[in-house]
Amino acid sequence: MKFEPYPIQKLAIDGATKFLREAGPGARKLYAAPTGFGKSVIELALLEAFPALYLVTPRDEIMQGMFEKLEVTDHPRIHTPIKLRNMLLRGEAQPYPAQLCIDEGHHQTEESKNFLDLLTGNAPMVAYTATPYRGSPKGTREFREFWGEPEWIITYREALDMKLIQMPRMEILPLVD
Repeated sequence: MKFEPYPIQKLAIDGATKFLREAGPGARKLYAAPTGFGKSVIELALLEAFPALYLVTPRDEIMQGMFEKLEVTDHPRIHTPIKLRNMLLRGEAQPYPAQLCIDEGHHQTEESKNFLDLLTGNAPMVAYTATPYRGSPKGTREFREFWGEPEWIITYREALDMKLIQMPRMEILPLVD
């Protein structure tokens, strides 16, 4: 991997590793951290630690970023939910998923949660997100009923204070019409 985890990322890796090693079928844990903190570094460390863990991410562009961090052009255990579903239905997922790591967990749909649960025999899951909410109070409640309350790896304030992330700088440009 191109990037060495920060000490706080190492703690997060250790916590998720412990959870996944002890987790039974259907166990789930949601982790939250600010955008730009490096949740993908944590996810890729879990991918290395668990030979039957699959990393599920909602977009091909995010997958490409994961491949770049690993310095590869493809990886047999990093997929979108639909691709993993199709592989599982065709019996092509080797090794069979023992754990799942969900990137951008707030994007997971009800359908993808259900089919991943069913097709993996309720494999233990961890999910990572910068926004542990959905678009409405009802959606957030349903999201939290599935995942539980998020465990914040680091808050936005802590990440700013440690200079791990930066506040965006705004510049106002006049419009010429």
